[in-house]
Amino acid sequence: ERTYPAKVAIVKDNSVYLYMPDEKIKKNDAEKYVRSFLEKECKVSAVKVTAKLEDFIKMASSLENNETGRYDKRIRELLLVYSL
Repeated sequence: ERTYPAKVAIVKDNSVYLYMPDEKIKKNDAEKYVRSFLEKECKVSAVKVTAKLEDFIKMASSLENNETGRYDKRIRELLLVYSL
């Protein structure tokens, strides 16, 4: 099984944004994998992965005006559990 090491994760508005600087990671595969374990317990609006820091910063700044999502806390907990 493949690992998907994320350097930084942002969770807001039931969405997950991940910075994975390894260019070899297939973005779509990583997004599907993360979504697969999160959706077992949470409603997830979006899962986005990028290997470029500039793109990650743009994604993060786009969330500034979004509200906190109902599942944000549980999404964070699941990301921590799966990252061990």
